[in-house]
Amino acid sequence: MRENGDIHILNKQSAQTPSVQMRDLSLSGKNIAQMAEVTEFSKAEKDRKKIIYPEMKNSRLVNSFRDLRNNLLEKSKGQNVTIMVTSMVEGSGASFVAVNLAAAFAFDGSKTSLLVDANLSNSSLENYFGTNYGVGITDFLENEEMTIEEVIYSSGVKRLRLIPAGKHSEYASEYLSSERISAFVNKLKRRYNDRYIIFDAPPLSDPASAKQVMHLCDLIVVIAPYGSVTGDEVAAAVAGIPKEKLAGVVINNEPVIRKSL
Repeated sequence: MRENGDIHILNKQSAQTPSVQMRDLSLSGKNIAQMAEVTEFSKAEKDRKKIIYPEMKNSRLVNSFRDLRNNLLEKSKGQNVTIMVTSMVEGSGASFVAVNLAAAFAFDGSKTSLLVDANLSNSSLENYFGTNYGVGITDFLENEEMTIEEVIYSSGVKRLRLIPAGKHSEYASEYLSSERISAFVNKLKRRYNDRYIIFDAPPLSDPASAKQVMHLCDLIVVIAPYGSVTGDEVAAAVAGIPKEKLAGVVINNEPVIRKSL
């Protein structure tokens, strides 16, 4: 899949979209703007890793993610929210969208984003950020003495923080249904009032795990692969998502961006 392809955001007015809608509180916006990376990626590295940045030559792609970010900000009424990015099937590009949506939120010097790898059984964020992380969500959930600070890492992108999945687990739904992860997410939301939390989630084709993440998030974005699904298939895929949470469907790898927003 060409993960550097364009994206097309569908909203409820789109003809082919059936019923789809698109805190440590003492930390000030000024302090957020000064948050430093241990090692910040160069523009060349971001290009290679397919991570957007404001001056990127592919301005159409950058603007597509800005549009998606702005729609979510409007939907959330400016409040910090938890956003689930999932796909209809594995390999549709949910991680690509989650990474770059988090990067787009971090464009604003007064805000930060936190990318959480919730695809515990099939993580792919290492393709973007490498593997130099000691512990993650699964480790936190197994160890009650571990603190949130121990699983939050700098990402190489200004104002974007990362929580990795941790050790591989074939029992993702059990981890994601625990009481400890609900408390974990609630604490993340209260920790900073200018931080947007993006969950790179399991696909809808893994309903047990995907539904657990749905319960943890305020808004849900579904990724559909261009040219591989029909409108009826999209409708069936989103039928189980609560209408108040469904924020939109993104068509990944569409050759041309259509102005439908």
